[in-house]
Amino acid sequence: MPASTTAAPAAAVVEPRASAPPNATPRKKQAVSLQDAARASTTATPPPPPSLPEAETPEGKAPPLKDDEPFDTHERSSNPTELSQAVRQVLHDLIRHPLFNRQRGPGWRTEEAYWVTARQFAEQLMEQPWVKAQAFPNRRVIYHLMGRQGLLLPHGSNAVWSIFVTDPGEAQARLVPALKLPVCLWEGPLGLPYQGRLHWENPWALE
Repeated sequence: MPASTTAAPAAAVVEPRASAPPNATPRKKQAVSLQDAARASTTATPPPPPSLPEAETPEGKAPPLKDDEPFDTHERSSNPTELSQAVRQVLHDLIRHPLFNRQRGPGWRTEEAYWVTARQFAEQLMEQPWVKAQAFPNRRVIYHLMGRQGLLLPHGSNAVWSIFVTDPGEAQARLVPALKLPVCLWEGPLGLPYQGRLHWENPWALE
């Protein structure tokens, strides 16, 4: 039998469809993600600048104080500052006063601290060259700066104490607004402490 002259139809060639990579993102979702990222970049709050470390804060620039702000105290720095040198100088002058450790004097030493009349100490401190150059607005700013450097021991939230000073044999106590300074501020011989009494309440008040 003669061979058929009709050729069999050629098989269709099917090209394999390229499969998407497993981590591919659909175009629609990818577009939305880009829009969200752009929106977030315009609305995000920039990070705050780093704060100045306390050790680098200028010594004479005390922050504004509020009326109800608690008194700030820190550990005494091992490195002397301009303010600490001025405080020591004034304390030295008061200790050398002939009436020191007397009822009518400018200050007294106990076992725990030095007590100095607030007004006289502040006036002499304000006359120290470095303190005068800072032009502090008032004494309260200086007291807070002293507290931060461990140069002042406050009475709760107040820098000034109200104490009654009585010499031995005296019948009348003296009321004194005083500052309490760490005893370690004086580097010379301590000598004898005050022989009278320091009271925080009026010893002659009637009960």
